[in-house]
Amino acid sequence: MAANSRPPPSHTALAALPAIALDLETTGLDVANDRIVQVGAVAMRGPVILDAPRIDARVDPEVPIPAASTRIHGITDSGVAGAPKLGELLEPLVEMLAGRVVIGQSIRFDLAVLRHEAARAGLSWYDPPALDVAHLAGALDRGLVDLGLESVANRYGVTIEERHDALGDSLAAARNSPHLEIFRKKGIEVLLLHDRIDEWVAAHLTEFEGKPLQSVAKGDLDLGKLADSESDAEQKDKLEDEFKPVLERIRKALEGRANEVRITYRLTESPACLVGDKDGISANLERMLRAAGQDVPNVPLALEINPTHPIVERLKAETDETRFADWSRILFDQALLAEGGKLDDPAAFVKRLNALMLALSGEPAARIWTPGG
Repeated sequence: MAANSRPPPSHTALAALPAIALDLETTGLDVANDRIVQVGAVAMRGPVILDAPRIDARVDPEVPIPAASTRIHGITDSGVAGAPKLGELLEPLVEMLAGRVVIGQSIRFDLAVLRHEAARAGLSWYDPPALDVAHLAGALDRGLVDLGLESVANRYGVTIEERHDALGDSLAAARNSPHLEIFRKKGIEVLLLHDRIDEWVAAHLTEFEGKPLQSVAKGDLDLGKLADSESDAEQKDKLEDEFKPVLERIRKALEGRANEVRITYRLTESPACLVGDKDGISANLERMLRAAGQDVPNVPLALEINPTHPIVERLKAETDETRFADWSRILFDQALLAEGGKLDDPAAFVKRLNALMLALSGEPAARIWTPGG
């Protein structure tokens, strides 16, 4: 299966470029083994969207769709029941691509998936010339640091009418992450990486222009010269000694969930956050690999607590060990939700939260709290 038309000359102006905007939904992120569940392809000439040709179709992947993937794109097994097999769509798709440049966000991922799907179907495939939206935007606008689809769209006044909840949720989680609080307070810029390919890039890009890149969500925080004064450091040492018994009690309550519990100074507003091991994979990458059907061990997470937060001060004063354990578990689950994670047992979280709210309801209303409040 080969295109009958040659790609446009390399000197073709973008405004006149014959192109196809392409996006795929898949059962996971393994380009060699995961399957396509939806194809969206729209023909364009420069900035003009053409009525035809176009493809917008669900695809029967011939394998069950993992629940983790459904949470991202909303497509279920029942949603593809009776849908065509990909082999039926490949030929019209290739005809669309003939003589055009394919455009998309992280487009090399989509093309790699198509290449493997074509091989499974016993069909020939050619990689068309491609333009990645992020790369193009970054080359044309050097002031654009965040190259995610939403950021690029906002920059150029493009409204995204339909999108995955996962994109918006992921970017919102990054922007509002508790890990950024101390950096926001000190006016330190942090690069937000939220695209699905960013995890792999960051794992190999350890420095830029001779300066090391450091994750704000992994390892013990070291602000170096940006740290607080010597007197503040002495106050921190005093607090760490004061909180040792509390940390031990929390550690006991969270046995099997948190590999370490420690005081942090990266938080200014939140009561707690979760931090990954400095040299390990991130919790976000773990979730992506699981969504792709990979068997990966649980990422060890440290719970860091803010000793000056009212909730932590209330926890410190709690003498009932059962209630203390419930507070500790709620802090952990709240921190997990804040960094975009999923609860293993949401019902247990709600039950603990309701019980604590009822227990506190006899106290002044200002003492009643909710996660993130």
